[in-house]
Amino acid sequence: MLQGAAPRSLTQLASRIIYNAGFDGISYTSRYGREIQNWGLFEPFKLDPLGTTDVNIDDPDFQKALQIHGLQIRQ
Repeated sequence: MLQGAAPRSLTQLASRIIYNAGFDGISYTSRYGREIQNWGLFEPFKLDPLGTTDVNIDDPDFQKALQIHGLQIRQ
């Protein structure tokens, strides 16, 4: 299964195939929940920023990400 933490050889092979096909990155669902989407960008990559927005500290998705990774915001 690709969403497992180990062994990584299968996920590394999948990434290598996608990289060799000329893609700039890959997106996939997280092992922490299918509602969470991860993005992996292959270096070097070109970003074409359209603008930025501030992160709302109270945003539920942001709070869930902090919780999953055991992080806290210091103020």
